[in-house]
Formats: sequence, structure tokens, C-alpha cells
Amino acid sequence: MAPDYQGSCGKCKEVRCRKSGFADGYGQWLDRANVCFNDYASVVVMVTDTCPCQYPGNYYSNKRWCCNDIYHLDMSVWAYEKLAERKWGVIAVSWRDVPCWYRPKSPAKAPSWAGVSAKPWWMKRPNNWARNQDKRLTLAGVGK
Repeated sequence: MAPDYQGSCGKCKEVRCRKSGFADGYGQWLDRANVCFNDYASVVVMVTDTCPCQYPGNYYSNKRWCCNDIYHLDMSVWAYEKLAERKWGVIAVSWRDVPCWYRPKSPAKAPSWAGVSAKPWWMKRPNNWARNQDKRLTLAGVGK
């Protein structure tokens, strides 16, 4: 676990897709230069865990991504599909710390095919609704 993850649960990040190719921690080249919907648009996500390497009862768990691979940020499907098509699985991203009330100057919009309402979560949910209620899919990106 990277040292900057300590105490990060509950903090928010502004995330943008980057037009870039990169090698994963196993030397496989992933060409993602043309997958971003809009590399200026962003989403704000809340950190809900810090990618533990092992879950009891699951031998493979997150060993690849969380212990031995590239520095990354996993996102919910809801957030990911605003940046790129889910079929890519892994995209290059950049992120920065922001207050959770922050609203991006250029918010990423949900594509019509994603089956997600374009209405942001803060307009659909009561104030006490947890922001991490969507099902998570491990979709990682290259960080910072």
C-alpha cells in the first residue's frame, strides 16, 4: 500500500482520463491513447478502502493490482463509464485531492448507452446517503 493511502478513506479525489499508453507491473503494454471520452472532463470520487491485498477465502483476491502492480485508483462503474467505455477495463488517469463538496468545472457526463442517469448523485439521494453505494468494479488507472 502506498504511503499516501494512509488515512485516505472518506477523502475525495477529482479524476480525469488521460490519453496515454502505459505498461502494467508485469510488462504488458496497454495502449489507451484514444479511449477517453473527454480528457478535460472529470468526476469526483470518494475513497472507500485502500485496496487490501487479500480477502479471506479468496486466494487470488487483489494480489495483482493491490500488491505488485502499478500505482492506481479503482473506481466504481458509475464513475468509470463517465470517463471511458467499460470494455477498456484499465485506463490512464490523473487525480488530485479535492474537498468532497467540490464540483468540477467540466463535469464528465454519463454516456447515453451507459444506462446511468445523467443526474448527479447529490441531486438524487438524501444528504445521508453513502456515496459508495454503487456496485464496485475493479477498474484501475495510472495515477498522479
